[in-house]
Amino acid sequence: MAKTSDLLVRMNDLDEVLANLNAFGTDTTTRQRATRALNDAQDFFESMLAAERDILGSVDDTISQTVGQEYTALPSRTKRIDNLFWLRSSDSLPGGRILPIREPGGHSFSGGDPLFDVSTSGTGKPNEYWWARGSDQLYWDRLPDTTNGIRVVGFFGAADMTITGTDSTFAYGDELIRPFAAVAAELFRFRRRDNWEEMRKFAEGFFRPVVEHMVLEWRHGAGNIRGNHPAW
Repeated sequence: MAKTSDLLVRMNDLDEVLANLNAFGTDTTTRQRATRALNDAQDFFESMLAAERDILGSVDDTISQTVGQEYTALPSRTKRIDNLFWLRSSDSLPGGRILPIREPGGHSFSGGDPLFDVSTSGTGKPNEYWWARGSDQLYWDRLPDTTNGIRVVGFFGAADMTITGTDSTFAYGDELIRPFAAVAAELFRFRRRDNWEEMRKFAEGFFRPVVEHMVLEWRHGAGNIRGNHPAW
């Protein structure tokens, strides 16, 4: 797998100005700025992945509800929730799904739909949840009356890339080095008075074909994108 330093070298290759400045040689400040640009590119890419259900879905560690508390903290870097399951205390295996509430704030304990759920008020094992996007909390309906284990299935963003101290491993396939480097090089040069809409279109132009390819692979049963693909 590629390292952060490999992406910095590719940024150098793709941008004549950066190459002429020898930006990623011994200039620690410039290397850190370039790494922040790579992390911005990664955040943008992951926001696009998060909009596509099931792509790169995985199981995170179990979270636990607290008795009498209407919310529970999500695992770090949660970008998308595909499913929640409460776990049986006997063997920690899924005992049932917890369904999403679409109405903002709809977890209030009198807010269930009686046509689908006759037990949404009071306390007990929660059977619905509401997640405010951008929040790190899940809100429950019903109010937990025991400490229930919850399995979170979804998409979790990669840790930030680092170059100082640890040359971190790039979280995605080598076929994505060039798109990441191209977008990061442009972000590196982006300034306050530049047009963000043009920057967004530039980034999406590089990442959209990759995301669409991943969606097609998933729909046709080919699995998640990992190596053995032509570089974009």
